[in-house]
This record gives sequence, structure tokens and C-alpha cells, in this order.
Amino acid sequence: MRSRLAVFLVIWVMTLGLAQAQSPKVAFDNNLTPNQVVKGVVRLFGFARTTNSQGYVEVAVDGQRIGRPAYPLFRTDVPNSGWGMELDTEAFANGNRLIEAFGYEKSGQLVESARLTLNFRNTPLRGVIESPGWRDPASGEIGIAGWALAEGGLKSMEIQINGQRVADAQLGLPRSDVQAVFPEYGNATSGFRAVVNLARLDLPRGFHRVDAVGITSAGDRKRMATSEIFHTAGRVGRSYVDFPTINGSAEPAPSGLRVAGWSEGVSPARYVDVWLNDRPLGRVDGMFDNRPDVPPVFPAVTNVRGFDTTLDVRTLVSGPNRIRMVATDFSGIRTNLDTFTGPVQFTALKVPKLFGAHLRPANDYGGSIQIYRNEMFAPDIVMYFQPWRTSSGACSPLNEYPYLPQRVTEAGAIPMITWEPLQEGASSQANFKLASILAGAHDECVRAYARQVKEFGQPVMIRFAHEFNGNSNHWTGDSNGRDPALYVAVWRKVVDMFNAEGATNALWVWSPDHASPPEVPQPASDLRNYYPGDAYVDYIGVSGYNWGNDPLRGGGWVTPQQVFRTFLDLVKRDFPGKGVLITEVGSVKGYGDFSRAQWYQEFFDYINTRTEVKGVIWFNDYAFANTSMPDFRVTNTPGFPAVNAAESAAFRAAAQGFRGTKN
Repeated sequence: MRSRLAVFLVIWVMTLGLAQAQSPKVAFDNNLTPNQVVKGVVRLFGFARTTNSQGYVEVAVDGQRIGRPAYPLFRTDVPNSGWGMELDTEAFANGNRLIEAFGYEKSGQLVESARLTLNFRNTPLRGVIESPGWRDPASGEIGIAGWALAEGGLKSMEIQINGQRVADAQLGLPRSDVQAVFPEYGNATSGFRAVVNLARLDLPRGFHRVDAVGITSAGDRKRMATSEIFHTAGRVGRSYVDFPTINGSAEPAPSGLRVAGWSEGVSPARYVDVWLNDRPLGRVDGMFDNRPDVPPVFPAVTNVRGFDTTLDVRTLVSGPNRIRMVATDFSGIRTNLDTFTGPVQFTALKVPKLFGAHLRPANDYGGSIQIYRNEMFAPDIVMYFQPWRTSSGACSPLNEYPYLPQRVTEAGAIPMITWEPLQEGASSQANFKLASILAGAHDECVRAYARQVKEFGQPVMIRFAHEFNGNSNHWTGDSNGRDPALYVAVWRKVVDMFNAEGATNALWVWSPDHASPPEVPQPASDLRNYYPGDAYVDYIGVSGYNWGNDPLRGGGWVTPQQVFRTFLDLVKRDFPGKGVLITEVGSVKGYGDFSRAQWYQEFFDYINTRTEVKGVIWFNDYAFANTSMPDFRVTNTPGFPAVNAAESAAFRAAAQGFRGTKN
């Protein structure tokens, strides 16, 4: 929120000309021209003249209604009649697509419609990892080879194992056989090869996922090919995951997710580490010897040790999930417990949601949380902002006066720190550019903070360098040569530094804005280009507001679905298994026929339908902590005007339904 959360809609509708003269009642703007080739997410804009601008607009692609754009949006040429929405072209087949905008009166009577034909051309990225073959045995130094095709070619490619970058591939190897099959790419040198030393990765014995992630000539980052290897080095013996069951379902209990299994070998297992969707879930220290059911099935087993426990599921989301368990024996040798099957895929059912609030830091932060608890309910998460350096230039501490994270945990919540790479109040932040961070300008602050997080000992959510796909902060791609790869490198550097300090209780929240402003060009505008890999992300966050007719940022009243739908559809498709936290959300007060209390209900009704949404953090403050800005509060704050009691009650009722949801 400290960044400028500009609504992308208002920028376009105030500056673009019309596609047609003023005579039509419904029209598209000329930001897109007939038969234009488009890909990825595009913005549709136009106007619709309805009586007193009280009607609505619906958009269809090839006759299929896809939703209502935001309407009416402010514009000067056709007053208060603008509409706008995002369209993710990757959700449709390539080719010429007919886009239609239908304007309706409030009564539902059709006013007029407009048509625009666009050529969707999302050229598929193709790739195959040919060597090693699927689940081939591998150990020591190996070559990973295959081919990859992209429109315009690839600029680079990295190899990931279990979501973590391990090597860069050599590109441009001759592959005339691939060119013969796919001549449309015009590439006879699509081969790649990388050398990976598995011994240096400390991989346990068992199956491991291998991904080839390409960066196209246009700067787009895509996962192009996936395979698995069987690492043969490590502890030899039998092992098995009993629960969750393979391709089965699991419903977490209030105490957590049940995990169970057994392992045997020359040296007995000492403990088991559990990984969920490539992120650590926890460690099972309580191994026991009593598994009399195993020897009758496997007579040759020795030193059988089992476990059956529950682990915290704060990162688990409903739907498909991937779990990996690694046993370490008393001699320090490791093995995957899933050596029979590979990592276990299972479906999570009825997973509890999390609810939280951004509360402005205060000397008596415990009192602030208690007020929120009394007027609303106990939050699961409390978020606040913190810079890397104080106004004096010193490294900001984690838990010094007023002991913000300590007060949050004492209240039974998880602290979420929006951790901003900047110096508080400094007139220049040039030393915090991504290249400077990569060069080590602030390593001492990062390491010190990581050590403090480790010493804190409780889970801490870190929302680092948020809203990177915009243009308001010095850490955005747009402000750093329009190169998202720099952001990816910084994110990985910081996470790796925390891991090196043993701060595994840090939970990383990768948090873009719901949409980039239209003036941010590709590849800096595509949030997918900033994703560092599954092994570096615990949650995906997102910011989105209804600014209404606010003169600085509002373009008109927008519904929760209009704000978040395109973003959530994209995340669910491209980053499956990662839970979404709505990390900033709020609405201006109602006006005219628009009701903020109704907006609250619409928000939670919609979010309840999205299984990928793990939690919501309401921005319970004035925008930018400035009392001259819109007031998003739903509970009272000492020293400031009271909130509307009826609206607060409406919010409480709607949010309570979300908190009780398990889907």
C-alpha cells in the first residue's frame, strides 16, 4: 500500500481516443485495432451510453459470455460511460476470435452491441527433456539434454530440480530433426544441454522432478519441459508413505495434516523431513519401532521404523498437492520415503481458510490487536510494513521496541511483514536498486534479519518487495531495465541467505499487484516473468482495491470479481498447488446506488468460490496511512473518526462466513 496502487482502468479511459465517432451507443476504444495479433493478457476498453450510466456491460468471446467489465468508469469524452476489463487470451484457442460488448439498461434491455475481431496468437512453447529418460537412474555428474522451441527463440534456459535452480543450459545445439517436425519455428538449433553434479546438491535417494525453464527472446519466463530422475546414491532400504495415499484425498484435522509411513535399512531412520509442493512442511522426530504389519509383507526388512503424526497445514490449499518425505538415518544418509511411487500426489479437501488484517504499527501493538479482536474477531494473520533500514541508515531489527512480531504471536496470530528494500524517509533510494542488492550492498541487513527470524522461533510470513509488476517502486521490473530476471535473482538471493542462516521458519509471500498499469510494457508487465520457482515461494499474494470515484486512483466502482478474477484464473493455471493470500484489499465508501456493505458481501461470496484462495488480509487503515486518503477500516482506531457501525457489522458477518469455510 505504500506504493502507488494505480488502477489500470482509469489511465486508459482518460487518454485513449474512440474507435468510432460519437454516434454509437456502445463501442470499443482504439487501443486494439481490428484483426490485431494479441497474446497473453490484454485490456479491453470502450464506452456504453445507458440511461444515467446506470446500466451494465457484458463481454463475450465467440458468443461465450465471459463477464461484466467495470462500468461506469470516469472519462471526459463520453462522461461517466467508460468500461474496461482484462482478457487472458491464453484461456482460449489461437486464431481469429470475435469479441462482443453488449450494453444494457438497468432493466436488462439491450441498448446496443459492438464487435471487434482479434487474432489470438499464443505460440506454444514446446520442449522435451530427453536425457536422462523418465525416472532413469542418475548419480554423480550427469548431463540433462533435450530440445526447446519458442517464437523468436530462447535467450537462456535454467534447469531446476524440485523447483530450485541448479544449472544454466547451453543453447543452440543442432536439431534438424526437431525442425523437420516443427518448421513453423524456423529453428534448426533448438537443442540444449546442461551438466549437473547431483552429489553437490545433497539429494536423497529417490525420485526428483526436473524442469527446464526457458526465458524467451522477448523476456518471458516459461516452464517448457518436465521429467523425473531416480537418484541412486544415498541410503538403501525400503520405505513407504502410508498417508496421504497416492492419488487419494486427505482432509486435514484441526490439529493439522496426517502424515504416516515407514522406513528400514542397515541403519535405522532417525527423523523424516516433509516437503509440500517443494517447500518444507515440517520435521517428524518421533520415529517408533512398532510396525508389525511390515515384516510379513517384506520379510527381508531390518530396523523398521515408522511414524504417524500431524503437521501444520497453513500452506496447504484445496485441490491437487504434491508431498515428498525424506528419511535421514543415524549415519546421516538420506532417502525419499516414496521410492516405490515417486512423490505422492493427493487431493486436499476441506482445508481451513485464514483471515487477517493489516494494522498500523503502534507503541501498544497488543492493544491495537485487542481492539480489532473485540470489534471483529481474532485474526489468524496480522500484517505491517517494515523497511530494510531505519531513517538513520541502520538495519531494521525484527523484534525490538515496540516488539511488533512478539505482540502478534502473543495474540495467537502469525506476523506478516511487508519487507521493503528501502531506507525509511530517505529522499533517494538509488542504493536499493536490484543490481545494488545483487552486488551485496545490503547483505549485512539481510543476514542480520535472517538470524533474528531464526532466533524468534515462530512462523514469520515475509512479503518481500511486493507489487513488482507495477511502476511505483524502485524494485519493480519497470524501474530496473524492464528486466524481470533481475527481480528473480534478488528474490532467490534473499531466500538462499535466509536458508543459509537456518531461518526455515520464514514463510515467503510472493506478492504482485492484481494487474500492471497499461504503461508498463512487456516483459515487465507479465507477473509470470517474476516467478522464482516453486522451491522459493510458500504463498502467492495479491493487492487489489475498489477505489470507486476517488479522484487520484479511482475510475469507477468495480466489483471484487472484476478486480481479482483474471489474476486468480492465471495463478490457478500457471502455479498450481500454491495458495493465494489476498494480501491487500479494501473498498471506498459507497455512493449513489453503490453500497460498501454490499461490496463486502460480494467479496467474500466470490472468494469463497475460489479454492486456491488460502486467506485474506484486510487493509484496516487509511490508504497509505494518510487520513486525507480513502478510509478502508472496518474497526475503530484510537484518535481517529469512528467507523460506520452498520458497515462494520456487515463486514463481520460476511468475513465470519469466510473464516468458517472449508472447501
